[in-house]
Amino acid sequence: MEDKSRQVAGELLRLGIREPAALASVVVHDLLQIYQSGGAQVTLGTAPEPVRVRRFSMPQDGDWSDVLFVHAGASVSFPTTLPAEPAALSFRVAMDPDSWDWGGDGSTFIVLVQTGKREPVEVYRRHISKEEADRRWHEELVPLAAYSGQAITVTLKTEPGPAADYNGDWAGWGQPLIALEP
Repeated sequence: MEDKSRQVAGELLRLGIREPAALASVVVHDLLQIYQSGGAQVTLGTAPEPVRVRRFSMPQDGDWSDVLFVHAGASVSFPTTLPAEPAALSFRVAMDPDSWDWGGDGSTFIVLVQTGKREPVEVYRRHISKEEADRRWHEELVPLAAYSGQAITVTLKTEPGPAADYNGDWAGWGQPLIALEP
């Protein structure tokens, strides 16, 4: 029954359903909770805004998420140990609807994984523009099975878009979770 519950919870995660009770059997680390409890390292770099938890709500359908607000130029790192079982980083990314009409070309979302003293490895990169087609949540699931059982640092980094324009780069990492793969 536990395997079946994990499969169902994993499928909910893939579908973007983030009901805490339903996901309890697969969530290993809730990165928003780690950030709020002071367990993350923030690097502001060139970001003009502080990293903080906010809520983004999409005006077209009301779909919302609490996000780690990381303006381009900043990053947040989470030292953690993965379980022996294969896990994945689940999150959704979006540009803040309040910033859609402020100009700029959006932000680039990057995930880095570092083990020990090795150089970080980029495991995810995606540019989200402010164009109509990108004005929504983008659900992501990044496999971390290659790091099973290891102490790692996961870094969520936001950079400006291709034009290197930081204008209105109000980027959000919605509900970042490390979860067991189904």
